[in-house]
Amino acid sequence: MADQSSVQGSVVLRKLRTGQQFGVTIDCNKALFQLYTTDAKGNVTCSPDWTVAANAPVCNVAVTGIGATLKSVDWKINGASAQSLGLTISGNTLTINKNLVNALNFANGTLTADITVADSNGQPTVVQKSEAIRIQRAVAEGYVVMIDASTTVVNEKTTAKLVARLYQGTTSQSIDGKQVVAKWFRGNGTTEITGANGDATHVNNVLTVSPAMVNGMQLFVCRVYVGGVEVDAEGVNISDASDQLRIAADVVNMDSAGAAIGTGQKNVTSVNTPEDASSSKVTYRVVDSNGVDYTGKVNGWKVQKFHADTMKLIGGSTASATSTTDVEAEDTGNTAAANAITIYAGDFISTGKGGTVQSHETEVLATASVNIG
Repeated sequence: MADQSSVQGSVVLRKLRTGQQFGVTIDCNKALFQLYTTDAKGNVTCSPDWTVAANAPVCNVAVTGIGATLKSVDWKINGASAQSLGLTISGNTLTINKNLVNALNFANGTLTADITVADSNGQPTVVQKSEAIRIQRAVAEGYVVMIDASTTVVNEKTTAKLVARLYQGTTSQSIDGKQVVAKWFRGNGTTEITGANGDATHVNNVLTVSPAMVNGMQLFVCRVYVGGVEVDAEGVNISDASDQLRIAADVVNMDSAGAAIGTGQKNVTSVNTPEDASSSKVTYRVVDSNGVDYTGKVNGWKVQKFHADTMKLIGGSTASATSTTDVEAEDTGNTAAANAITIYAGDFISTGKGGTVQSHETEVLATASVNIG
């Protein structure tokens, strides 16, 4: 458990899907991300090939609330049962041992878990948690970074091993530490994690995360450089189940008139924002391990938003914006002085730094940190 003088948290917002998420965690040991190419006959090649056992993502559900007991999990992909898609379910564990590009019609999908949890009194409650399955057509010369995590939840006895993988097109590339170099950072920070302070085992594309590195939840970002030039970046959130304090996020979606759509969602780590939402307000709170609001002194909130696929801060945008630009430095459009930040519809479209990357739908990651005491 890290020093509680600072606490971090984050929430992923995804556009164009519906569904409510709540307080448990889907823990997958491989990135839910596939690249694909098609030939002249329409044959599809996927990378990583999930039909190969070593590449297949294995997903479990982690329940960290005191007294909570996991009873059952119903796995679905885009509303269809995982079993009907030919995937393997053993107990509460899902193994994605089939390439899903065709099943998802060459588009991103959503893995959903309907989770039955019993409280300390045995009273069952069904909650829902979702994770995006990213499907992307590979560009022959384009680079993509993926991160496989042995787990996304650590405690006082466990660590998480993060392994970055680089693909050019659908071909795996060696991250050799010489011509191709991987560097790890906390969130959007600029100080590389080197392991010199004893809290990390860092060997080029592999980072071992201990609880000492995590306050509640921490985003770890890997940036890969080829010939000294950054070609892509990816990030993964790691939470510490043993921390006594954490940051919770509440989200309310707004229509074009600024009125709330529904009642909002509380204690979320990921949100599917409806297509007709013009904006989403994310408000952060400090809570204890039972989810009860912390009543002590907090100060120095820092809230940011950036594109989850590039790990770059979002340039200034408004509710009417149709695109944004990835930026290196902070500006008033991507930070908030207090404990809330607004995500606009325009934030889900990125043109890349300098307009060099073709516009595409993307995810927005909103992060927060605060000092305690």
